[in-house]
Amino acid sequence: MKKYFTLGIWDCGPGRPFDNEYMLVDKSYKDDTIVLSFEDGEKCVIMNPINIIETDSCLRIEKASKILWSFYYYGKPKSDDTLITIQYELLDNGQIQIAENGPFENDQVISINNRIAFEAYIRTQM
Repeated sequence: MKKYFTLGIWDCGPGRPFDNEYMLVDKSYKDDTIVLSFEDGEKCVIMNPINIIETDSCLRIEKASKILWSFYYYGKPKSDDTLITIQYELLDNGQIQIAENGPFENDQVISINNRIAFEAYIRTQM
């Protein structure tokens, strides 16, 4: 059974939330960290997840201290030059700092306003 995720991280990404589908190849839990590995080397690392809800059709994490999303720039050949990592880090004041490393080097701080840290809708296919 193949599992495909469409996902959102604090409603800020990756890209437009829930816009892209990623095939899950591995999911592991270790030391308060969840690692989701996807086809083509894309990865989501969720640190200190709180209030995890997992069903056949959804994975939802209410809060996390940090989420790292690594992916290759869409439509470009996969190489070190096209690898993008976005770090979402929860700050003490109800905001998250978003730091993007890669071709765009974009940083910003936004209010989370009770947004869900991580949410993925899951489609299963044989």
